[in-house]
Amino acid sequence: MRKIVRLTERDLTRIVKRVIMEQEDPYRQDPENNDERGQDSDYWGKIIEPKLKAKGWTLKVDPNSYNTSKCPYKCCTYMYKRDHNTGPNIFLDCGEDPYGEWNLTVYTKGGQSLKKFGTGDDAAKKAVDYALTLN
Repeated sequence: MRKIVRLTERDLTRIVKRVIMEQEDPYRQDPENNDERGQDSDYWGKIIEPKLKAKGWTLKVDPNSYNTSKCPYKCCTYMYKRDHNTGPNIFLDCGEDPYGEWNLTVYTKGGQSLKKFGTGDDAAKKAVDYALTLN
């Protein structure tokens, strides 16, 4: 049995916009989606945040940039120990091009001991281990 559905121009426009929004941009890198199985590993939520929070680190998000085209996903999220300006920090660095290469970056005291780890579960574990060695 067939059913005829009538759509207004507004309905059709809304549906098309929704479909476009749901499609993935093949050039956009999701740094969370890079484990060996192609599954979304969410290494920030599974590895970095729980381990560092357990050691007394503070989680911060830049509210002006988070989830904008400048800062998609979690690249405006960072964690620090004691003081953000002088203590160790870890953040997801999306660089100048938020759709280019990303890195987990760890540093202390305004850029000293800066080290980049790439992205993914293995990089997250190495970054956390390194961050915990910094004073």
